[in-house]
Amino acid sequence: MFEVLIALMISFLFLTGTLNAMVISAVFQVKAERQAQASYWIQEDLEEARAAAANYVTCTATIGQSFNSNGLPSLTNATRKIVGTDYTINRVADLPPLPNGSPDTSSDVSTLTYTVSRTVNGQIETLATLYTEVLPAAALTCP
Repeated sequence: MFEVLIALMISFLFLTGTLNAMVISAVFQVKAERQAQASYWIQEDLEEARAAAANYVTCTATIGQSFNSNGLPSLTNATRKIVGTDYTINRVADLPPLPNGSPDTSSDVSTLTYTVSRTVNGQIETLATLYTEVLPAAALTCP
């Protein structure tokens, strides 16, 4: 009888460890799926911004600033469900900074910073971020 109890205890410990590993694996799988979908969402909007930049040929003295104001398409879908949870995407268009930290208004480059996040109990939980630079076509075609 004692040997059966020991065998049951060993089986119980083994099963507990295995089930624990399966739960942790499922949690990480959901996190990975959320991050992948957030990255795809950012990529969708970035492709729209790049397409707009490729077609932006308005020659001004401040091409980057002009593109940010007039050529950059607005975010079409700012809220989306990702694995059953509502998230929002935020895009900040700016100009590259000068060494003193102020924006370089003479730059032809537009910098885009994306953030996919949600608010939980007043705290912002960031799922994905991306910083990139876009060069409008006008920067290459205008004198």
